[in-house]
Amino acid sequence: MKIAISAGDPSGDEHGARIISTVRMLCPEATIFGMGGSALRSVGVETLIDSEVDASVMGFLDVIKSLGTLRRALKRMTSLLRERAPDVLLLVDYQDFNLLLAKQAKRLGIRTVFFIAPTVWAWRPGRAKSFQKYVDALACIFPFEPEVFKSLGYDNALFVGHPFSDGLTQFTFPPEKRALLRREFGIGDDELALALFPGSRNQEVKALLPLLVAALKKVRQELPSVKGLVPVPSSIPQDEVLSSLKELDAEDFIKLVSQRSLDVLGASDAGLIKSGTSNLQAALTGLPFVMIYKAGWLFRNIIRLCANVKNYSIVNIIRPGTVREFVTEDSLTPEALAQEALMLLKNESYRREQLSAFQEIRDFLTPSTNSPRTSPTDAPQQLVSHRVAEMIISNDKNLSTDSSE
Repeated sequence: MKIAISAGDPSGDEHGARIISTVRMLCPEATIFGMGGSALRSVGVETLIDSEVDASVMGFLDVIKSLGTLRRALKRMTSLLRERAPDVLLLVDYQDFNLLLAKQAKRLGIRTVFFIAPTVWAWRPGRAKSFQKYVDALACIFPFEPEVFKSLGYDNALFVGHPFSDGLTQFTFPPEKRALLRREFGIGDDELALALFPGSRNQEVKALLPLLVAALKKVRQELPSVKGLVPVPSSIPQDEVLSSLKELDAEDFIKLVSQRSLDVLGASDAGLIKSGTSNLQAALTGLPFVMIYKAGWLFRNIIRLCANVKNYSIVNIIRPGTVREFVTEDSLTPEALAQEALMLLKNESYRREQLSAFQEIRDFLTPSTNSPRTSPTDAPQQLVSHRVAEMIISNDKNLSTDSSE
């Protein structure tokens, strides 16, 4: 069996790697190739297009600047589909690019499975029509999404569970483990740790790291014992981030941690975290945090005019009012972020409010033992990747709509 995959950003690369690992267990003879990064390469995928170099962009204006690069990546992926004629194409997130690729696959008669639905419930609901035309099966990560797509005319959507529910134990940090991590990261018994998450792409880090460092400096004026922890993903050279810290005169009280974002969350006392996947990770870990999102005025106004939801953080979309969001130029100041961080570090009742809401979110994403998706033989920690893998290797295009097993 020949399987093509398209994962255009770091989180998609990691999600895809977990799915492909399961595919290899179910179908060891499969040949798998396509676009991805280091995570997919680690599970034996032939990444003929390196997403870390050729596809990873952020922001409205950055997408415009990178249109040529993205167009070339799309053309190369289309050529691969034509030349190698895979049995199925797995599209992981990276919505607009992958929907264009799904259109090309449809023309070539290649079956498509799309993992992680676009947020049509938030904005641009018209995308559901394109899924009806070009996508054979859609694996949704939130339980309300299949009904939303059905109301918009697309029937082949199935809730498979959130990828994080494949292993909720990874978000659990007992006191002994937490203490070991804090010692490893240089956090003393009388010190506090503030997690600083500027993002997983170079552009994000360049835009947000100076702001986060400035906020931490403000925090340290009131609580000198606070240190910063910054996770550095594999897609960003750590020496570049260290150089930035030196320029910001912050290397003495901020530690960089390579490729261990969950450990940073587990070792910290509070966080300043960019919107995205890490918001949900922080909630599942039980780390009180502030959400930040820095967009240009153009993209911010497009969202304001077109979006059907008022929240930027997925945590607040699932459970409104859970965390504070800082997105406007007026609110994205070191002083405002520091004030909120100090509340999370010092005010125990304020912390407990967030932690209680986080438990509701955890319950929302955790499959019920009575769910039709589960059976006594299912391994809970691999349920999501197993279901998506089944959708990939099955020749039945209607598998995604069968939730009665």
